[in-house]
Amino acid sequence: MAALRGLRRMLCVLPLSVLAACNGVGKGDKVDHLQMFTQVGQNVELLAANSDLPSFQCLRQQLGIYAVFGRNGIADYTFRPATIWTSNRPEIVSVSNGNEPDPAHPDRVFPKGVITPHAEGSAIITANYVGIETRISVTVTEPDSIILSTSPYDTTADASKAGTLSIATGSSQQYFAYAKLKDKHGVTSYQNVTGNAVWSIVGDFNGDYATVTNPVVGTTLGGGLVVGNTPSGALTVNANFPACPNSQFVDVMSQVQVVPVQSLMVQHDPNFLAITNPGFVFTLPPAAPSIPPNPPNPLVLNTSEAFVVTARLTNGDYQDLSQQSVLTTETSTSGVLAFASNIGKAVAVGSTKVTASFTGRGITTLSPPLVVQTQSATMSNYVIALDDQNQSIPIQGFHQYRAQARFLPDVAPGMPQTPFIQDLTQNTNWRSSSPSDVTIGDIGTGVLVGVAVSQRSVETCLNISGTFVGDPTGDTNYLTSLGVGVGVTPTGCSAP
Repeated sequence: MAALRGLRRMLCVLPLSVLAACNGVGKGDKVDHLQMFTQVGQNVELLAANSDLPSFQCLRQQLGIYAVFGRNGIADYTFRPATIWTSNRPEIVSVSNGNEPDPAHPDRVFPKGVITPHAEGSAIITANYVGIETRISVTVTEPDSIILSTSPYDTTADASKAGTLSIATGSSQQYFAYAKLKDKHGVTSYQNVTGNAVWSIVGDFNGDYATVTNPVVGTTLGGGLVVGNTPSGALTVNANFPACPNSQFVDVMSQVQVVPVQSLMVQHDPNFLAITNPGFVFTLPPAAPSIPPNPPNPLVLNTSEAFVVTARLTNGDYQDLSQQSVLTTETSTSGVLAFASNIGKAVAVGSTKVTASFTGRGITTLSPPLVVQTQSATMSNYVIALDDQNQSIPIQGFHQYRAQARFLPDVAPGMPQTPFIQDLTQNTNWRSSSPSDVTIGDIGTGVLVGVAVSQRSVETCLNISGTFVGDPTGDTNYLTSLGVGVGVTPTGCSAP
């Protein structure tokens, strides 16, 4: 019996291919079965065995497997040496075992589980770990379209049809690639495929005029950030999809030019102005920005405003540089506002002058000063803006939510108190009850604060809520919420 126990111990130090005989993996627990999954960006979706996964030419995709143990949970076995991936029709869909070369980068290979759709049709993808298998069917079709956009959430704004975009010397512009996809049931969806592309500036490979970033090696994260180096004529930004050399979408292009800054202007948050000046229409680049009046009600203590910085370029075009400029206050009143990027928070009662500066390739441009006043006030009736209630977000679309509240200014005894409304979008912690259906930008995400974006091609109901941060009265329990319909009218779409 002692000899048998010794033999069993010897067997258990053999390679993984025989570990199944040891009746255990890891902490004495054997693999019961495998669960395949697909990962797009940060989203992981479990795939039932023998299910059919839609796939699209030009778009490689990461598959993986979880080992499900009899007692002790799961573990990611995608990249284990003993995990073997195979395709029964590699001419339709090939799958990497960690040895498939990347044609765009000859010095690297694709990780295990990465599938490359080559042609329309179907194939069976199998993952085998020491004799335990799971498989799915992959059906390949061509995307309806792939476009370039300069919006982080508008998947239909085609930059290639918008003419040549002007950017300031030394500034950056993020491009996104979006694919319009249709599954076998005719359901249309949009997918961010920025990280699937190899990006370049056509004819400017040394980056004399502009450079563009590529995804982090071995991932589909990043890419598409154009930086203007020196003034230029029209340049071609190219997103190449090496997975489909024979497709109409192998190269997707847009035009950009680099232009010096002529002048800079800092303005108040258009949401503030819309509340206090109903007839005022704020325009963003490429149109010439309006010159707004100052809001009649100063910024309330402990609340924030998103200032807008706009550059006029020497060719007459405009660029929003709010996220790329530095905003400062005059030294003598520096304690009135505190800035984080373009978000100014009132930290003391008073008046100050705000100046924006932008430095591009060693040349700094300053804006004329903007007078900003602050005040102490008491808040009540904090709500999601009336125009944003009972909204229906389009499927795979977006909506900008705003929060606002009624205030009474703190005045000397006997003086009249005139109530006013102030935008509080930048002071709101935004939440979605179902982030897998709809995400919403929260504090710290800059221009995305309050932007709700539909993530899936389904109709659903959910809840959007906002909690105030920085209450000047010391009461931080203000909460507002509402039911939202995605792809359906909100009537009867109560909050879950």
